[in-house]
Amino acid sequence: MQDGSNSLLNTIGVFETAARLKSFKLAADELCLTPSAVSHRIKNFEQRLDILLFSRAKNAIKLTPDGERLYRAVSAPVSQIHSAICAVQSTAVKGVTVRTNITLAARWLIPRLAEFRSIHPEINLKIISFNDVHGGSYDETDITIIYERADNLITNGIQILSDFSAPVIAPHLIKKGEGLKELLQGKWPAISCTEANWEWRLWAAENDIDFETLPSRDYFSIDETAIEGAIAGLGMVMMPPFIIERELDRGDLVYIPGVKPVHIGGYWLISDQSPKKLVREVRKWLLKHETLHFPQSGKKNQFRKKKPKKRINLTKDYSPS
Repeated sequence: MQDGSNSLLNTIGVFETAARLKSFKLAADELCLTPSAVSHRIKNFEQRLDILLFSRAKNAIKLTPDGERLYRAVSAPVSQIHSAICAVQSTAVKGVTVRTNITLAARWLIPRLAEFRSIHPEINLKIISFNDVHGGSYDETDITIIYERADNLITNGIQILSDFSAPVIAPHLIKKGEGLKELLQGKWPAISCTEANWEWRLWAAENDIDFETLPSRDYFSIDETAIEGAIAGLGMVMMPPFIIERELDRGDLVYIPGVKPVHIGGYWLISDQSPKKLVREVRKWLLKHETLHFPQSGKKNQFRKKKPKKRINLTKDYSPS
């Protein structure tokens, strides 16, 4: 509910627009109101002042002498207020803060920022990235993107990227015709970048493979170093295509033929339905990038989603990297 001063200021704004444009209809268009609403406000204003401001005849309006005096008195201040508002808006930093882990920020989000800037040049993004995106407070962020395993159930977020992963390896380690058979024979060691090798355990379970038969050699605490380890020929690493786009394009890593990808997790967008238009625009842009694709054979039904087993609290300190 508006107090009297706010209501008077709004009415003066309507009067100034109608007087400047000499039309209730044009004033309504500029103010995003209906002509009847403008006419009603002017009429109430005249009754409040006990002064006739406009003469009306055949859908035309004209300022009365009293209306002219009032218009000359208010037009300059209203114009100054409008100019001041425009100046503040033009110099204010229009930013949205996005919080996510280092892997997604460096390998998926940042490579797409040029596209975002071409669509929304008026929005500045502030990217805050951590090894553990669950750590710290969400208070300073507008949007948070977290990673969760497929066997956890998110109840207050929207999944934007599904992690369908399969083993990748440096091409010089694999000969033509080699694939799943050689993997099961333990030709290539498994590199892990998660605690307790959970990514390999999920993949093995979904492929009906005994995890203990897979040779495991090296552990890296973050995805970036695990990927570099695979490129260096240390073994195979479990990754989805959207994280290793550059390496796949350059031929630094290849997926092992005949090995099925498995849904092991995904990235979730956690954000309130913010009233800020800028935040809504960033959410919309992020959501349109949802991906479930995997650059392998064209066989149907090659993805199987593991049934969630456990509900989790998003404030719990847990994240792969």
